[in-house]
Amino acid sequence: MTQVAIVGGGISGCSIASILRGEGFQSILFEKGKLGGLVACTFDSGHTYHRVGGHVFNSKLPHVLAWFWKHFDKENEFLLAKRNAVIFLGNKFVSYPIELNLSQLPPAVAQTAIKEILAIAKATPPSSCDNFEAFLRGNFGNTLCDQYFTPYNHKIWNRDLASIPLAWLDGKLPMISPSEIIEKNILKLDDNMVHSSFYYPKLGGS
Repeated sequence: MTQVAIVGGGISGCSIASILRGEGFQSILFEKGKLGGLVACTFDSGHTYHRVGGHVFNSKLPHVLAWFWKHFDKENEFLLAKRNAVIFLGNKFVSYPIELNLSQLPPAVAQTAIKEILAIAKATPPSSCDNFEAFLRGNFGNTLCDQYFTPYNHKIWNRDLASIPLAWLDGKLPMISPSEIIEKNILKLDDNMVHSSFYYPKLGGS
């Protein structure tokens, strides 16, 4: 077999096409929309817009990073950005990650969320989960999920979150425990997020 069909021209489809070409395969890539998928940029009035963000493609795995950067000049073609994100929620901006900034939520919402997180932290044994929806509710409680996590992630992934296996998201999620959430809210500790920094191309977008 020397010819391969690839369905989907997102970052994964484009990457595997490149890898296969390097191994001597011919590949045909099928994409119904725009190459790049979630990392693709749009251009408006001379400006580049990352509609979802650079954090969509991010890795801490040395072999993945080595493969990616061999295609680029990191120092001259990219800018390192430290994430300073906010969420527009309930007619105001709330600092991200939302679970570490509960004091910025409306008091009634924050109080309910805290009670749920405390109950999760005290649960013995902790609840197990095998899908994304169960993970979110089992770690952050129903209030934060209903207010933010579920609608946001449904928008990003465009599918039922219960259909996404948790194993597929390994390394992509902030694996913070409920007790750490309470501790960091009280002590105002910084969190080393998976996506705390990332690179943007200087020209042409993603």
